[in-house]
Amino acid sequence: MKKDMKGFGRDAQQKPIVSFRPTFRSNIILLVVFFSAGGYALYDAILTGGGTSTALALGIAFVAMIPPLKTVILNYYSIYPDRIGQRYGIISLKETEMPLERIITIEVKRTLMGRFLNYGTIEFSSAANNEPDIVFKNVLYPKVIESGIRDLQQQLGRKRSERESEAT
Repeated sequence: MKKDMKGFGRDAQQKPIVSFRPTFRSNIILLVVFFSAGGYALYDAILTGGGTSTALALGIAFVAMIPPLKTVILNYYSIYPDRIGQRYGIISLKETEMPLERIITIEVKRTLMGRFLNYGTIEFSSAANNEPDIVFKNVLYPKVIESGIRDLQQQLGRKRSERESEAT
């Protein structure tokens, strides 16, 4: 993380335990469309000299790849010892973070394909909102990330109780 990033915690220079981007696995169907349309366009261009169908196939291929590329390129997730963070954007960055002690619920959502390919979406909520405060979309091994964050919460709770017992 850069020093001058606003909104990223008490100590902006603190290194994350892990940082990651969404996975491309969730877009496997779109990848099939992309390569099918692109393959057809190459076949059409080489054997028949191209034309309208080539342009249409390439257009479909590129349009099919916009949503997955947007999700994978623009999102960036970080887990710190005391908080989680999410960045979104390239030119104008939106940064959100939440201290681990404020996380009340962690919900992992996986589709049927997500269970087969081992990816999912993790939603973090605090007591203040009914809506998720931070959402990690299309991450690999969501159950591992969830259990790691719960372990960090337990460690923070133990450290806090040790400090309180030393103070009394």
